[in-house]
Amino acid sequence: MRIIQISFLIAIFNTFIFSKDFSTNKVMNKHTIVEVSSYNNKLLFPIYTAYEPILNLDDIPQRYQTIVKGLPLLQTLGTTVMSIIYMLPSETSNWDKKTFKKSPLWKNWYYNVTHGPVIDPDSWLINYVEHPYVGSSYYIWGRESGLSKKESFGLSLFLSMIYWEYGWEALIEPPSWQDLLVTPIVGSLLGEKAYKIKQKIDRNGGMIYHSKFIGTLVKILLNPIGEINTKLAYVLKNHHIHTKTNLEVFYKQRKIPSPLLQSNSLVSKQLGLRVHIRF
Repeated sequence: MRIIQISFLIAIFNTFIFSKDFSTNKVMNKHTIVEVSSYNNKLLFPIYTAYEPILNLDDIPQRYQTIVKGLPLLQTLGTTVMSIIYMLPSETSNWDKKTFKKSPLWKNWYYNVTHGPVIDPDSWLINYVEHPYVGSSYYIWGRESGLSKKESFGLSLFLSMIYWEYGWEALIEPPSWQDLLVTPIVGSLLGEKAYKIKQKIDRNGGMIYHSKFIGTLVKILLNPIGEINTKLAYVLKNHHIHTKTNLEVFYKQRKIPSPLLQSNSLVSKQLGLRVHIRF
C-alpha cells in the first residue's frame, strides 16, 4: 500500500511538471491526460498522454468542408452498392461469393490489395459505361462543392482508387487496371460536361421542358452524391434534426517517466485521424 501511495505522489508531481512544460507552447492547443498503469504486475506508474490537435475541420476552406461532411453519405452509398452487387447473380457481378465464407473479409482485402491491380473480366458495359458514370459523379460533386477542375479530378482519382478499388471492392476482388484508369479520367471528362448541363438547368429555375420534376430528376442523375446530401439535409432540418460532422488530425504521445525504470521514459507516438458525427 505504501508503494502505491508513493506512485500516486510521483504521478501528481510529474503531472505538474509535464503539463506545465506542454503549456509553454502557445501555438497548438495541447492536452495532457494522466493515467495509471501497472508495470510487471507489481508497481503502478503514471502514464502521460499528450494529445495535440494538428488540423480541425474548421481550419480548412469551406469547399473542402463540404466534401468531408458528405463522406458519411458516401459510406452509406458504398454499403448499399456493395449489398446490391452481392445480391446479383455471380454471372453478372463476376464476384466469387464463396470468398465471404473462406476467410475473414480483412484477409480477403489484404490478399486482393497485395495481388493487384489486374485486368478484370467485367463486361464493357460495367467497365466503360458504369465506371465512367461513377467517376463523373465524383467529379461533379467536387465542382458543385466549389472545387476547381484539377481539384475535382484529384477527388475523382482519390475516391476511385482509395475509396472503391482499394477500399470497398478490394474486399471481394483485386483492384482493376481498367477501373483505376477509366473511372477518374473518362469520368472527369464526362463530369465537366455534366457540370455545365446542371448549371444550365439551375439558370433555368431548375426546370426542363417547364417541368420542375424532370429538372430535379436529371440533377440527381448528374450529381447523385451532392443532390442526395442536399435533399437529406433539407429533410433533417424540417424535422428539427441537427447534424454536425467534424474531422480532426491529431498527434498523440504517451510517456512513462519514472526513476524506477532503467530508461528515463517509455514513449509511444501516434498520428491519427478522427471523424465525429453527431445528431
